[in-house]
Amino acid sequence: MNKKELIEKMAIDASIPKNRAHRALDSFLSSIIEGIRAKEGKVTS
Repeated sequence: MNKKELIEKMAIDASIPKNRAHRALDSFLSSIIEGIRAKEGKVTS
């Protein structure tokens, strides 16, 4: 599943527009990355 497919699934499951699901996913991922950076000092992909 790619990001676009995940956003579509989130939108359907939560009964929200795709743009809101996209913002929610971006916020979630950013929070995880920031948390890892704070603890580990870096994030690599």
